[in-house]
Amino acid sequence: MKAATRSALKVGLRAFGFGGALLATEVACSLVIDTGGLAGERAETEVTPREDGGEATDAFSNDAGGRDAASPGAGADADADATTPACPGDAGPAGVRVDDYCVDATEVTNADYAQFVQANVGPGGQPAGCAWNVSYVPNEAWPPSANAMNRPVVSVDWCDAWAYCAWAGKRLCGAVGGGPIAAGALADSARDQWYRACSGRGSSVRPYGDAYEADRCNVAASGGTREAVMSRPGCVGGVAGLYDMLGNVNEWVDSCTGDGGADDSCYVRESFYASGEGVTCATVGTRARSSWHVGRGFRCCAP
Repeated sequence: MKAATRSALKVGLRAFGFGGALLATEVACSLVIDTGGLAGERAETEVTPREDGGEATDAFSNDAGGRDAASPGAGADADADATTPACPGDAGPAGVRVDDYCVDATEVTNADYAQFVQANVGPGGQPAGCAWNVSYVPNEAWPPSANAMNRPVVSVDWCDAWAYCAWAGKRLCGAVGGGPIAAGALADSARDQWYRACSGRGSSVRPYGDAYEADRCNVAASGGTREAVMSRPGCVGGVAGLYDMLGNVNEWVDSCTGDGGADDSCYVRESFYASGEGVTCATVGTRARSSWHVGRGFRCCAP
């Protein structure tokens, strides 16, 4: 759907279509795109953004208070010591330090995201490519049930993820040193924050090592549905204290190509939709900036 048409027909419209993901495999530390799509029959359904008529406060005001000291991953980085600076951020999962930046220990949960929704943050302050986005309420199954609060938040578009991370005092994971990451550097451990953390600074193909281990992480061959964060204690690494860097939900990252609008292609990392042995830290796909899916969420980095 073209951007102008989307703007005119946004209220009440849902356009569903099956788009094959672009899978990537790591070969000599480079990202190789395979246009064959996701394995199996679980193609993601892309939909256009929604509109919410609720009132909003000033952009990215933070009413959530400090992070719960018992949040998953707090103090879990074995590489850190008493002199290591604390990870910045005002809300959401605790951060795990990777050299001079931090990565959320888990995917952002429904409980984390509920604080953001309750803060009633306004749409101002978003990147120019998100001018169409007027609500951050997830597009499906919201509010979550009490027993789903520790599952990753899903059904959020790229702009929702970007805005949450900004509100939480963090940023959507992108380039080491700041800013978005170029598509050609998504498997460069010196340049990409997410990949550097997942691969243990480029030392392994998967967060737990090179060889595939069935059931270690939540991928299609060993689960194929969204699970609560930290459900699989073995799915940790490539830096100590990071959970589900392989499997569970897709994760938006700060890497997009296009004209700077709703139809831009933005990158996502891994998913339980993908086949087991085919999933590595370098596995990526592209989705429209304005799309959302019940298997797609995110985590944040800082700074």
